[in-house]
Amino acid sequence: MLSYHRGCVAIKGSQVNEIAQKWINQCQDIPFQKSLKAREGRDDTSGFHITVMAPKEKILTNFDVSQYELLLDPIELYDLGIGRKQDGHNTVYYVVIISPQLEKLRAELQLPHYDFHITLGFTQSDIHDVPKGISTLWMKSNHYAITLHQILEKGPVELPARALRDMGYLVGVFFLFKCVVKSMKLKERYNYVRDEVLCREYKQLVSGEDYGDRLVKILNRLSGRTQQSCGKPVNFYTYEIQDGVYQFKTYEMPRNFSFVSEKVAGASKPNDEQHWDAFEAMGVTDVITVMEMPMPVSLHRTRKLNSHFYEVDDRTPPTKQQMLQMMQVIDESEGKVVVHCLGGVGRTATVIVAYLMWSEEVSKFEGKQRLVGRKTILSQVQEDFLTDWYRVCREQTKLNVKLPPIIMMVGYPASGKSTFSKAMADASDSITRINQDEMGRKQCESLAGRTKASGGTVVLDRCNLTAKERKEWLSIMHNRKAWCIYYTVPWEECRWRITRRENHPGIKPGGGLRIMEGLRDTLEPPTNGERFDQVIELKGIEQANQLLKEWGCIVPASPSWAGHQIIKFPRTRHVVNLGAATRDDLIMAEGEQKKYLNNPIYICRGESRRSELGYQYS
Repeated sequence: MLSYHRGCVAIKGSQVNEIAQKWINQCQDIPFQKSLKAREGRDDTSGFHITVMAPKEKILTNFDVSQYELLLDPIELYDLGIGRKQDGHNTVYYVVIISPQLEKLRAELQLPHYDFHITLGFTQSDIHDVPKGISTLWMKSNHYAITLHQILEKGPVELPARALRDMGYLVGVFFLFKCVVKSMKLKERYNYVRDEVLCREYKQLVSGEDYGDRLVKILNRLSGRTQQSCGKPVNFYTYEIQDGVYQFKTYEMPRNFSFVSEKVAGASKPNDEQHWDAFEAMGVTDVITVMEMPMPVSLHRTRKLNSHFYEVDDRTPPTKQQMLQMMQVIDESEGKVVVHCLGGVGRTATVIVAYLMWSEEVSKFEGKQRLVGRKTILSQVQEDFLTDWYRVCREQTKLNVKLPPIIMMVGYPASGKSTFSKAMADASDSITRINQDEMGRKQCESLAGRTKASGGTVVLDRCNLTAKERKEWLSIMHNRKAWCIYYTVPWEECRWRITRRENHPGIKPGGGLRIMEGLRDTLEPPTNGERFDQVIELKGIEQANQLLKEWGCIVPASPSWAGHQIIKFPRTRHVVNLGAATRDDLIMAEGEQKKYLNNPIYICRGESRRSELGYQYS
């Protein structure tokens, strides 16, 4: 929450406190525990904060916090680790924070760059007016591995990491490698990152030993020139093998270039031959120009791609007819599509968000959230166009099934109920999703009554594990005609998923396992005898998506954990389980234990050093 705090404007609240407490708990080895009391003495015990505007900045006198509260709700805060600054015998500890929204706010107010941080504590007093950004991360503490892991999980490296599975498309390898070295300021630890992190860990992400060995060779070949390339805007390359040697060709891309989906990318004006060479190399078949003037024909005349021009003035949206034509171009394109204007920030963003709303049935807000990694500035008239465009997109969706007044979801937490319910609610204005975690029981009952009066369908998105719970809610809704969507995902699978769930409104971080343990033996499978006209069983994501398709709903994107679960093979056999066995392992029966212990035991120790592999038997 944005508010005034001790003469400055700051972000306060549970999100900031949770970030600070997380690093305090994870880094018990850092000797700042005593210094926390000094901070509490200054700020009292009301919690931690992130300074957005310091007291010395004159704009504070005319700054109205209320005008910006909604723009920063919700706010994205990325914590990169603990930083440290020293001044004589005085030391201050803080969490380094990156926030695109706060950076944008300061830019709009014409304020210079500011290193956002959460002060954890200090030995004597806080140290002001010094850098507290990523370059000040305290690399001597044991939190280094945690920090690196979190950076690798975030936005820009997520999609490139997936590219490691395909050895024919290695842009992800190069970008991931460069991102780690550059963003973490690890040039002094360059060899460690190259050999110990990338070559060891990511070798296992590709299928097959042959691919893994090839990947290591490619990374080693790249390593010699990656140090010199970090500061250059080279962000795409191709390669071919000549006489067993990898030959790489690099391309310089237009500014503000990025893919927002597998098919569509946005960019600034591609006014260089090399930009168009790169488009062809990455499989682009159509380029959409949204400007006052078309691109020179000489840039694309001889190329195997189509150029489409739509005359649109700066800071204005296309017409509805132009936008429909662009949607048709993208839908019918056999390859990738690049949309661009002059700077790639306004008209381009308008078209990209409109496409996401058109193809994936997301809201305007959700579409804009997909552009977090891009520089985006939308004028008010462009914002208004997207609001109206959402209505156009909703008109395209027609359900293929006549739904009952009530659809009740049944299943363990993390089984997939909310994803299914949201997809249904997004498909039609006549469908209302009710979720007790988000709005409370009384509001749920009130909303259910209003939906009944309007003749729509209520989707009750809660666990509903027992027959008693289901009977109670059917009674509240006056026992009208109802269907039951029953997720039969096993408890063990849901327990695994819930550990990877983030930002759930009804489950605090770390509380998911406790909740799952409490629900383990409570599920009572629903039956038609409970006054359900139909009970539909879904075993997982594939069946749920197939049902949504049959009903005419847009299939949602797969959750972050989908496709990344590791199934062990071969399954490890344990003599006795002391806590290390996974759900895929086998535990020996008593007879097997006796037979095993009566035989000689041989220990095999393996050791790998780069290309050398050795075993020792005893």
